[in-house]
Amino acid sequence: MTNSKKIGAGLALAAAIAVAVPSFASAATLYRSLDVGTTGSDVTALQSFLAQDSSLYPSGRVTGYFGSLTQAAVTKFQIRHGISAVGRVGPI
Repeated sequence: MTNSKKIGAGLALAAAIAVAVPSFASAATLYRSLDVGTTGSDVTALQSFLAQDSSLYPSGRVTGYFGSLTQAAVTKFQIRHGISAVGRVGPI
């Protein structure tokens, strides 16, 4: 996949997230896939976003590490919004 396709897919995901949540929430644009073991500020942004809904992410831990709790929260989000429940964030 080319970089422009990756960026386009990331922007589409961010737009889908931004539309699917209440107006008080915000979503960062992600430029790489996030999966178990990934670390960084983009994971922190994802966790902060997920932590706004305790039914998705009950622990609300914002650590910058994509672990099993983050994976479970992402899966719940995907199921709730009709996205393939793959437990990772990125291009399909």
